[in-house]
Amino acid sequence: MKKIILTAAATACLCGSLTITCRAWGGRELPGSIKTAFFAKYPGARLKKWDVENDRYVVNFVSNKDKLTAVYSMKGSWLMTEKKVPWMKDLPPAVRTAFNKGLYADWKVESIRECQGRDGDRLYKLQVDNGDMLDSDHYDAFKTTKVLTYTSDGRVL
Repeated sequence: MKKIILTAAATACLCGSLTITCRAWGGRELPGSIKTAFFAKYPGARLKKWDVENDRYVVNFVSNKDKLTAVYSMKGSWLMTEKKVPWMKDLPPAVRTAFNKGLYADWKVESIRECQGRDGDRLYKLQVDNGDMLDSDHYDAFKTTKVLTYTSDGRVL
């Protein structure tokens, strides 16, 4: 009797975890073609949330302790994956050098994202701003923000 109860409990837990893996916030189910393509590319990933933006599925998930965002076409083909790069020191040396010698070297780096597309090339997007221009309420009213995109060999796109 104990074995039956334990087996039933284990099965319920397993089914529950699989359901959570495939559902997003609000209980919406990820469409079948996207779910199939997603778990084929990222087996074992934990789905956090998903949405449709600009006729593309944007899927936020965790894989190997990394927080990632994958983008899929409406038909289910993978387009790109993006992850946050925490520090400038984590960038390839060519990208760091190109940024430090560029026009925006004295601007503040707000965020860094590493993007990998279908061609396998990696791009690095640095969001920078000149946020040292405050108004009388100490608000960045005059801040200009730019997104700089670099190839892994340091070329600016």
